[in-house]
Amino acid sequence: MIKKSYWILLIILLIPLLVKSYFFIFDRHYESQYFSLTEEHWRRLEINEENQDKAEELLHQLDQKLKLLNNKINFAIPEKTIKIGTTRKPSKEFRSYIVEREIILINEDLYQLGYPPFINLLTRLVTKRNGSLTIGLAAYLQDYYGQNSSFYNFGAPIIPLSKQFVDKLSQRAFEAIGKPSGVVDNELSFTLMSHSYITFLIEQYGEKVFLQLYNDYQINDELDQLYNQYYNKSLSQLKKDWLLYLSSQPDFKYDWEDWVLQKLKINTLDRNQMF
Repeated sequence: MIKKSYWILLIILLIPLLVKSYFFIFDRHYESQYFSLTEEHWRRLEINEENQDKAEELLHQLDQKLKLLNNKINFAIPEKTIKIGTTRKPSKEFRSYIVEREIILINEDLYQLGYPPFINLLTRLVTKRNGSLTIGLAAYLQDYYGQNSSFYNFGAPIIPLSKQFVDKLSQRAFEAIGKPSGVVDNELSFTLMSHSYITFLIEQYGEKVFLQLYNDYQINDELDQLYNQYYNKSLSQLKKDWLLYLSSQPDFKYDWEDWVLQKLKINTLDRNQMF
């Protein structure tokens, strides 16, 4: 006869399996080659519209975006299925973000308003980098290949828009621009200025050159050596060229805050949460 303590242990071990089985049976999953999305999260994205074909179409589009990225930058496609989740946290109203373990969280408002930054998020997920080089590249790739503009420019041309943020960068943040790592003080300014700097490099020297630099960079590499190899200029000189170029461009006709309110047509959110 099995002792009572063994029964208790067996039940404890079976609980995670039973919970997992429950969600598998009662929370239907849509799946593609690389992604999965639960019916619950799909309803949140589509405002309770249950349409299996559209959910599967979204995932197959994401497969294509991941393959496009694989052609652009060197990375290993995650072996685990990438899960798509959703968020409505007030502090994330204008941010979609990535957590570990191959999960992408999509802000429901951004998705429903037509600004899901999938390529931006996938770039940061698969490269597993988070410095200015990656932040700027992710925003650039979203703008040019994502079928909708990136955040935080929301369709505004990044070069003239970024002129509004030159004076908002701290010295520490400015020094981190164009580097593969570095702590920043202001995420909004740093993201827009990184986007601007990478766009400047690509527009002036070509996408292929920048991607070669990005793909060739390794953690212990001397960064200036790589910049000189591909641009015949140091990072410092390129940033001076970038700022001179910005100063020569016309101003963007909207203030950034007014532009965001106009593009997203949102009047109900607390401005303090937005900016």
